[in-house]
Amino acid sequence: MVIVVFASEMKKYTGGEKRVEIEAKNYRQACRELMRKFPLLNQKIFSKFAVAIDDEIIPDPLLEPLREGCEIFFVPKIGAG
Repeated sequence: MVIVVFASEMKKYTGGEKRVEIEAKNYRQACRELMRKFPLLNQKIFSKFAVAIDDEIIPDPLLEPLREGCEIFFVPKIGAG
């Protein structure tokens, strides 16, 4: 199982869920499973958030492998000005 922690801004798409456990071997599979579980989520929404896996920000996580028990965090992107 992989643990997914949602940014508070995502709660409207997850029915208020802050955290879920899913089965996935890489980030792409995790997104597919999350979209299946929460139909309001989609790639456009995912792209609005940075992704941290086990506390490390991953700039391009698409094929990033996931190990049993790892944590995926969706965090708001910080814009530079």
